[in-house]
Amino acid sequence: MKVKLFRTRLVIFFNIVFLLTGVAVVPGFAQKSKADKLYDNKLYDAAARIYEKEIVKAKDAGRYEMLLKTGLCYLNTNRPQTALSWLEQAANYVGATGDAWYRYGLALQQTGNYLEAVNAFEQCLRLQPKHPMAEAQTASCRFALQNHQVNPYANFRLASEINTAGGEFGISTFTDGMIFYSEADVPTENSKVDQRTGLQYAESYMARLLNGKLVNPQPADFLLPKYVSAGLFTYDSIARCVYFNYCDPDNDRCGIYVSRQRSGKWSDPEPVLLNKKNQVTGHPAIADKGRRLYFTSNSPEGIGQTDIWCIDQNQNGKWGEPVNAGSTINTLGREEFPFVYADSLLFFASDGHIGYGGLDIFCSVIRGHSFDPPVNLRRPYNSQGDDFNLVITENIGLMSSTRNESVSDDIYMFDGLPTVLYLGGNITNADNHAAIAGARLTLSVDGKAVQHTVSDSLGYYGFFLKPGESPMMYVRTTGFRPALMDVKPGEVKQFTDINRDIKLQLSTMLPVVINLYDKTTGRPVFERGIICFNNDGETQIMRTDAEGSFKLSMQEDQREYWIKFPDGYYLTESVFLNEEQRTYSLSMQPLNGELFTGWIRFKKGSTEVLEMSQPLVPRIASILKANPGIVFQITGFADQSSEIKQPDLANKRAEYIVRRLIEEGVDKRMLTVVPSKNPAKNNAPANEERDAGQRRIEIRAKR
Repeated sequence: MKVKLFRTRLVIFFNIVFLLTGVAVVPGFAQKSKADKLYDNKLYDAAARIYEKEIVKAKDAGRYEMLLKTGLCYLNTNRPQTALSWLEQAANYVGATGDAWYRYGLALQQTGNYLEAVNAFEQCLRLQPKHPMAEAQTASCRFALQNHQVNPYANFRLASEINTAGGEFGISTFTDGMIFYSEADVPTENSKVDQRTGLQYAESYMARLLNGKLVNPQPADFLLPKYVSAGLFTYDSIARCVYFNYCDPDNDRCGIYVSRQRSGKWSDPEPVLLNKKNQVTGHPAIADKGRRLYFTSNSPEGIGQTDIWCIDQNQNGKWGEPVNAGSTINTLGREEFPFVYADSLLFFASDGHIGYGGLDIFCSVIRGHSFDPPVNLRRPYNSQGDDFNLVITENIGLMSSTRNESVSDDIYMFDGLPTVLYLGGNITNADNHAAIAGARLTLSVDGKAVQHTVSDSLGYYGFFLKPGESPMMYVRTTGFRPALMDVKPGEVKQFTDINRDIKLQLSTMLPVVINLYDKTTGRPVFERGIICFNNDGETQIMRTDAEGSFKLSMQEDQREYWIKFPDGYYLTESVFLNEEQRTYSLSMQPLNGELFTGWIRFKKGSTEVLEMSQPLVPRIASILKANPGIVFQITGFADQSSEIKQPDLANKRAEYIVRRLIEEGVDKRMLTVVPSKNPAKNNAPANEERDAGQRRIEIRAKR
């Protein structure tokens, strides 16, 4: 059985009445067109198709409203990228309202264009200073820009075994598996589509969990009461009953109902909570061993567009009055999709709390009828799209997301309970408190680096921590003393932000002067742009003066700096610095001749390198690795006196050096052996000094 199920934001909220999602209704024309009527009935996809045709011939009086409504149609059906151009035109229209800029900002935010979104929301506030949501969305954009790191400890993945080219969403746990909805087919010319979304109607499926995977998805209509026609439900495995949103056709009373399983059959629906006038309820979630029911409602008595409420069952089995979860949980925006884990954690989706855009998933500790401040689960659980409908069963987490607009909604999986232990703070100059951008931070556990990050333009940094570990954090940047510190979270909660601001002291190291010379001509390499970097990737861009000199700021914990010419004319090479020496000379090797002349010599009759040449092999490797993209040709040679009867020895020497360089980490694609063309036998008397010089390799760059 196919169900008329509207997806994600408007989607699975309710199965009979569809709720506005905070998108203001645009004033209509004096004479409503067909597209306007479709829009008013939330048939957004059908309305958008007509608007697009009518905009071409619309006059100025109606063009602005059509542009705005077209954009809102696509925004309401989770196509912010498509909505973007329409809302941009509307926002830049003469006489556009602050609300038009707000909608344009939402589209930018939900496509990850956070800086542009901030500008749009600020323009909204200039035109409409008391806009109820623009300031919160501006804060969300700034949060997203700062908190872009992805939790490396989250085994987060696409549920590829059940996702299709259509949309998958609407997750409810049931017995030993989960039930979800799927628009499995991409609409074809003759297929019947939902005029709200432009997609085919959804079908319900049951999939079971096996070894952390969802297996054997099958149609699920026969498993549930026939009254559960669409939308989310919650299953009480102890009482063997299902709570769901339903409208009784006999009296047209809508609300949350329960159906009980007796002798393999489902009972007729019994009302648990009936809607009041202009109220819609949905998203039931069972808790407290079946004695508490959380749900979502647009009740006029609530705080925002949709709120999370709960209702308790007394000792007589009767349900009491609904209680709003309060302002700690609910905002002026939307709070939806409650799920309770172990009667202690409330997961829910919200676009009113600070997040990445659209709906984000949050978690709050339940304390009776009060709640701890909710924590954003951050990335990868949240994205610029709608992230919602998180459930956990059998130590596997499932959730829906619209982050990939090209495939509608998808279901994602993760292992265990999401943990958000987050370390963040600001890095500043200890002397003047100015923010330090570009500082490099390394987090290490038992001496092994596990994460790296760089402070942003405001000096902010952030790391995810793993519960039970006490890592070390190392901070360094040019011009300041490096800092090493213990990170001891202590007895912290599972969902905790830890703030550690860092103040760096100015370095006492003075700049050094480096003189660059052309190794072939001996002349200074003057007035050329250069790039200097160290092994930590810290970069300084400079220019040599008329004498081929430049000043380099030396980092206290770095001694080797690499010199690179952007035009690639010279081999990238390094210079070793020390605290006592203030001036250095470095001869740069042009790439048009032999490199490392005379560095590698071999024992007589052997591929074994002389002891004096052994340390130079890793040195050559380090230089080659600093020159990616260049192919180095290696040719071997043998002496023409004692080794004349070993014709393959020269090539074997080249092949041996190639193997050694690869072992030292050089990309094998950068190395090639060029066969030797040794001259004919030398009839001159043996000369060990001359012959030793012939037992070598030659390295050239192929540009």
